[in-house]
Amino acid sequence: MKDNMKRFPIEKMSKVLKVSRSGYYGWLNDSPSVRTVQNNNLKAHPQVQQSMSRKGNCWDNAVAESFFKTLKSECTDRQKFNTRKEAEMAIFQYIETWYNTRRRHSSLNYMTPMKYSQLLQTRKIAA
Repeated sequence: MKDNMKRFPIEKMSKVLKVSRSGYYGWLNDSPSVRTVQNNNLKAHPQVQQSMSRKGNCWDNAVAESFFKTLKSECTDRQKFNTRKEAEMAIFQYIETWYNTRRRHSSLNYMTPMKYSQLLQTRKIAA
């Protein structure tokens, strides 16, 4: 937005954003949200690369969507939890004792996440 301030007059920006002129300035001078700060800190990490795809590109989220589909079908769909804590414990146990340690993943060349992580650590140390 700030990059376009020179190209577009404030009146036009306010109209596009459907806010008053004072509302636009209020938004512009507002401090960033906690989530924005956290995202910026995460993006500054050398091993993190933000993934932003174009509209209609389904591959960007495919791994995460596959994980949640698997989590639901293998862990939560067949159980009824009485409390949130009970659900959290079941999910934690599923991830830590099965998903990360024994379940092989095609996106990781049919290795478990634990084996793949160990491989990355070995390569990092060797480099």
